[in-house]
Amino acid sequence: MNQDNRETYTGLEKWILENRKFNPLVLFIILCLIKAVLIFLQEDLLGYRADFFVDISSLGDEETSAMLSLMWSIKIFLGYASIPLYYISKFSVVALILWLGSFGFGYRIPYPFLFKLAMGAQVVFFVPELVKILYFGFASSQYGVDEFNAFQPLSFLVFIDVSESSPFIINLLEWLSIPQVLYVYLLSVGIRLKYRRTLKQAFAVVGGSYVPVSLFWIFFYSVVFA
Repeated sequence: MNQDNRETYTGLEKWILENRKFNPLVLFIILCLIKAVLIFLQEDLLGYRADFFVDISSLGDEETSAMLSLMWSIKIFLGYASIPLYYISKFSVVALILWLGSFGFGYRIPYPFLFKLAMGAQVVFFVPELVKILYFGFASSQYGVDEFNAFQPLSFLVFIDVSESSPFIINLLEWLSIPQVLYVYLLSVGIRLKYRRTLKQAFAVVGGSYVPVSLFWIFFYSVVFA
């Protein structure tokens, strides 16, 4: 079979091939800006922080109230400022995991390519955040902080009672989501298209490296930081 024949590719793969030459810096800036907008819409516009400010105003001490408000504002600012650092860390770690995992399958995949691949696939994780904004913005106007934080659309977490579940189960079911499946799929497709492997071969690299390391991290995080 001629690997260069575009007819062997799916519609999504053809689109990726036609748009694969993107500026990584521009994409990184766009991802950071989109994430900042989504954080603003969720945490500020939807107002689930309102309970916190009500508690502050009820203290009765204006100086203490002003100090706590300032500290909270600094925390919000640092949250926005940390977005680039978070993305750089995530893409670096995912790329490193895939890079090390590829050696186990006899492939030599350049680290810079895997970094850009992890960055491009990140867009799928914006979908549940948009769903959450639309749900609480239009479908459910009455909600509390706990309800807002526990709502993780497109994941298995929506099928359990968070208050009665262990941290490991909560983190695991939050990770098991449609966006996560798409993320693994896009990573596999990227490797397949770059090195003209079958999708099964590319998925073996991702499934044999990224997936088990992610599950180990979920277990470790749940045990240590529970």
